[in-house]
Amino acid sequence: PHVRRGPHALWGMVTDELAGTLWHLGKALGREEEAVAEATALLPGGTPPFVGGAGFRTVELRDRAYTRTRLTCCLYYTLCPEDVCSNCPRIAAAAG
Repeated sequence: PHVRRGPHALWGMVTDELAGTLWHLGKALGREEEAVAEATALLPGGTPPFVGGAGFRTVELRDRAYTRTRLTCCLYYTLCPEDVCSNCPRIAAAAG
């Protein structure tokens, strides 16, 4: 389907993809903590044209782990309605 998105939404997607790509690359290289720090320094928030910041936070599971809530929807749920991406902003918005 054809979906129209304005500049704000598109820059939000760029911000999400940049932060996510740096994070996943760092994890793949065994340097997740460094990648999170670099992504956070690159995308601190309030730096136009980027929308928001990298937005990483730690959660305590069995070990310390990083997570982030995306700024924009990747529309994964449109391919797999019973599933959503692990950092879906739609879930965060519904929660509160």
